Amino acid sequence: MTPPSPDAASPDAASPDASPATSPGGAACPEGRAAAFARVALVYAVAALVGAAALSWGPDEDPLTRTLVADLLATLVVYAASVAVRNTSVYDPYWSVAPPLILAGWALVPEADAGDPLRKLILLGGFGAWSLRLTLNWAVGWAGLGHEDWRYVAFRERLPGPLFEVVNLLGLHGFPTVMVFLGLMGPLLAWASPAPAGPAAWLGLGLMLAGAAIELVADVQQRRHRAGPSSGALLQTGLWSWSRHPNYFGELVVWWGAWVLAMDAGLGLWWTAAGPLAMTLMFVFVSIPLMERRQRERRPGFDAYAARTPALLPRPPREAPHA
Repeated sequence: MTPPSPDAASPDAASPDASPATSPGGAACPEGRAAAFARVALVYAVAALVGAAALSWGPDEDPLTRTLVADLLATLVVYAASVAVRNTSVYDPYWSVAPPLILAGWALVPEADAGDPLRKLILLGGFGAWSLRLTLNWAVGWAGLGHEDWRYVAFRERLPGPLFEVVNLLGLHGFPTVMVFLGLMGPLLAWASPAPAGPAAWLGLGLMLAGAAIELVADVQQRRHRAGPSSGALLQTGLWSWSRHPNYFGELVVWWGAWVLAMDAGLGLWWTAAGPLAMTLMFVFVSIPLMERRQRERRPGFDAYAARTPALLPRPPREAPHA
């Protein structure tokens, strides 16, 4: 399935190495971007209220289970709105908007009352900075409700209506929500821990900020390239000469940094590495192959670029192979 992308607001929706697409199946909305933003903001406000209500008044299960239920119900609200306007890209900001709201929502969880205040501030700072950058990047590039990412368009065109809606609900909305929840398990449990914040909390925060900075630089370089005279060619300079997907690398640094931050609360949380590990596997085996299949079709010279530039982990570029 296709998760949303680190440069949209979620990890695939409009990736910096992807080309934007206008959907023939998107909403036929003559309104301007301001009105479209207002509609999307209203959808997310309703989703947040539904999630908060479920977290506060849901069944008396353990707090992680209540949080997952609240997260899925909020996702259903966004899904219903995306169906109403026939545009799955309504979900794109969820990847970046949800984590800080879920963390803040744990103020409603009695089991988290004893959590160390300093660690809570560190967690909010790391996720807040990452979320602000990613959401603003989505907002700057979003064309409105008449635009739908090319991946969603491809699913609409390939699948009959009822089957598309199954994929839309479970794969395009539900799957990324579960991925983000898995990544948040460690930070949420650390939020509730009374153990005083220590060096690992600051190390984790540093990694999160470094990852967000990598994404920011990659985005700026991509935007300048698209605005320049060679916008139709591959971007092969700057961070993009060290990695074919520096945005994905930065995103993974953020989530592994969040796990390091969580480990500050105790080594017993080691198992929550399942979250960033699942994200790593998603990028390596789903997101990157999908992006590169399209790149090979659309960008001459991609194979030569791939031969000298690593897919994910940055390193100095190799010399171009001689013919």
